[in-house]
Order: sequence, then C-alpha cells, then structure tokens
Amino acid sequence: MKSIKILFSLMALAALVSCGKDPAPDNGGNGGNETTISATVPSEGVAGSLFSISGTFPDDVKFALAYGDEVAQTLTTLGNSLTYDSKSAQFRLPYTLGTHNLVISSDSASKEYSFEVTLEIESYDKTAVPGETLSVSGEGFSSDAVLELFLGSEEWALETTLISGVLTGTLPSEMADGTYSLRISQKGTDVLVGEDVVITNTDDPLLEKERKLTSFVYSVSGYSAEITLAYDSEGNPTALGDYPVRVSGDVVTVTGVDEGDFKLNLSNGRVASVSRSETYEWAYDSDGHLQTSRVPYSGGYDTIQYTFEDGNYTGLAYGNGSYRADYEYGSDAVALAGNIDLALLNRCWTNSSLAYDRFVYMTAFIFAYSGENSAKIPTSYITGSDEEGNNTTVAVTVTLDEDGYVTKWVEGETVFTYTWETL
Repeated sequence: MKSIKILFSLMALAALVSCGKDPAPDNGGNGGNETTISATVPSEGVAGSLFSISGTFPDDVKFALAYGDEVAQTLTTLGNSLTYDSKSAQFRLPYTLGTHNLVISSDSASKEYSFEVTLEIESYDKTAVPGETLSVSGEGFSSDAVLELFLGSEEWALETTLISGVLTGTLPSEMADGTYSLRISQKGTDVLVGEDVVITNTDDPLLEKERKLTSFVYSVSGYSAEITLAYDSEGNPTALGDYPVRVSGDVVTVTGVDEGDFKLNLSNGRVASVSRSETYEWAYDSDGHLQTSRVPYSGGYDTIQYTFEDGNYTGLAYGNGSYRADYEYGSDAVALAGNIDLALLNRCWTNSSLAYDRFVYMTAFIFAYSGENSAKIPTSYITGSDEEGNNTTVAVTVTLDEDGYVTKWVEGETVFTYTWETL
C-alpha cells in the first residue's frame, strides 16, 4: 500500500511540472490577454454624411449598425466607406432617420452605442400657393425624400425633386387655405420641419394686395399726432417719423430718439433684445407669440407681460402693476388683416410716457418684428379701476377698407387712423 501511495504522488507532481506551477484561468481562448473596447460616439449625425468616432479598438474589431429592433448589419469598407485603425473609425451614415445602435465587437468583447441620424434644415418656405412650389434646403436628404403637408386629418404628399441639396415639391391646386405642418419622409421614416407653413390661394385679396402702413395718426381730446413711415424698394423700413431707420442683417437701428440711438436685435425675424446703454431681452412662447418685452426707462426698465389664448392676445400688464388691459373678442369680432397687431401697437403707444420706449414699440410692432399676431380684432377691452375698484370696459369699433384693412379704430374718445399703401 505504501508503494502505491508513493506512485500516485509522483504522478501528481509530474502533472504539475508539465502544466506549470499554477493552473491558468479560463479566459475564453484569449491567451490571457483581455480585449478592451471603448469608444466616444457623437450623439447625432446627418444622414448620408461621414460619421467619425474615436476609441480603443482591437485588431479583430468589427463594426455593425442596427435601426430599431432590426438585426445589426456589419459595416464594410466598400459599402459603408468604413475606415478604421486602433484609435479611430469613420463610416457613412444611412438615410434612415431616427435612433441607430452601433455595435463594436471582437471575438471576446462587445459594446453598443446609440445615436440619432438626423437632417440639417437650413431654410424652408413658410408661404406657398396651391399649384406652385415649396422648397426646403439642407443636408441629409435621400433621393426618395418626399415633402408632406398636413392639417388635421388632411395630408398631402407632394411630388418632390432633389437638386443640389434643395427639395422642391409641387402643391396640388385643390389644397385649401390654412397653416400646415411640414415634414420630410424618407426611407420609411420622417421628421417634422415646422408647423407654420401658410397656404393661401392667389384669389385671396389679402395676398394679392399686401400693404405697408405709411401713416399712423393718434387723436384724443383735441390733440393729434401723426407718424409717417418710409420703406426702401425691398420693403425694409427707412424712417419712422423724423427718425432714420437702418436695417443691417439682424440689427435694426433707429437714430436720434431722445438724442440717442436704439437697436432691435433680431432672431428668426423677431426682436430678441433691445439695446441702448444696456440690453433688455424679449421672450416668446414656442409658437412665436410675445410673452414679455422690456425697454430701458428712467434709469431702469419697463417690463410688459402678454397673455395669448385661443388665437388672440387677451391681455397685457406692466410689471410694476401700473397698468393692465384685458381684451375681449365678441361673436362679431372680425379678422385682422396685415402683419401688424394693432391692439398691441395702440396700447403701447397710449401707455408709453417717453418718446424713447414709445418708438421702440412702434418699430417692433409696425415693422412686424414682434412675432405672431392675433387672428382677430378685439371688440372691447377692460382696463384700470376707479376709486371704488370697478373696472372700465371700453368698446372698440373699427372701419375697414374693401380689402379688410383697418383704416379707423375708435375706443372711447381715442381715435387711431391708418393709411396703407401697396409699395
């Protein structure tokens, strides 16, 4: 028995010598070298463009791409323009829009990264006429991209062409007037471009005869003041009363008011801020309606807060509580023609005590730098209160010309008259 035990011991020792002193751990056939994959992947990229990532990649690395629940497809150097080394990779993105998953793997490791494939929209037409065309310029469009317009349950897929980064679609002649949403559909996916495309038939007199306000007259209790307005051949303002107006890119400068200049700084065609010695911000809601405006005043500033409901401005209030007006729209309220919100213009003119802030608001409202307007003209407004706390309701009556433009606006003893011209 003793000799048998010695024999087993010698056999075990021989086995340890032949295999090494310590048994090697199981590493999946990796030879003991752990594979490391790490990558920095951008959160989004433009469809059809080259997409670059950086990281640490093993020699046997593979790249695959999946959309949604689809099985990941391996990227190839030929079909996807894939190039890579141990620290970077680049490939061309598909034209399918939305969330994609990039799978980076080797024989022994795998990691997954998500990113968005998007379009880059540079500009698009916000007005169009049935039977004519609408265009969108940008990057990432596929050859099968289609422009689509929809309003409620009504949807239109336009016959679309792509030339040099511009999609152009032809509107059906039977489309109804309205404010449509615009989207682009390609490779079975789509993206919303905007919700503010106004379709108007050419037989609409307001489209055929778009006018500019050339005179604004304010009259009350025997007092009268007239402000004349001038424009260049392209419709840009050049004068507001006695004060020169200059438009340069996104800056509108009015010279000489209260012995100084002021500037309206625009963003997307709307006043983003007003500058004189300091800069005061203006704010809008997501639909482009004015929420707050500020102008320098007596060493500080005035803030006006605006309320917009059901397609119309329903009130404005000064931040210091000195004034508030609430608009009412009766069943006989008529549509507001033109691109000037006269209710806001009139209120800010009436309640501005300094020429400076009065002309700031006139520049913003008259030259249509104040965002989206009310759809209708108020039939009355409620303002202030007497010593007993009773509010005062003032009726609004208007006179319209044959094309629906307001030529006279009467509220109590105050009368505003307007002159419109086609330039």
